[in-house]
Amino acid sequence: MNMNPLAPVSEIMTKNVMTLSPNDNLLNAKHIFDGNKIHHLPVVDEGQVIGILSKNDLLRITPGWYKDATANDEFFEKIKIADAMTKKIAKVQANERIDVVALILSENRFHAVPVVNESNELLGIITTFDLIRNAYKLTQEAWA
Repeated sequence: MNMNPLAPVSEIMTKNVMTLSPNDNLLNAKHIFDGNKIHHLPVVDEGQVIGILSKNDLLRITPGWYKDATANDEFFEKIKIADAMTKKIAKVQANERIDVVALILSENRFHAVPVVNESNELLGIITTFDLIRNAYKLTQEAWA
């Protein structure tokens, strides 16, 4: 597949996205982050994207260092995702161009943006990693 910056973001987004509910607790999020190579979890309530929780959000909340926080499971259990997530987030639609999404990420220093449909339902997520992987493919194709 020929990737280019004018292509829709749907071509490079991650489609099977793990999500959280606002009523989940941070311990659940911690387990997901620890068990998967992901750094961002969209928060979905009744089918609507209402926020995002990053691994960095979890680090900021953690007393002491994250990896040493196993003794603090009770601490994580007491905090709801709704109280820890970032509520004001950028969202893009699947037909948005890759170059526009790259600009949104870089100008705002975001590392991930949920991809939604017209009804604000989650379709995927686009991360800086997706953009780097795409740029690397473009470079390989240019030198082939």
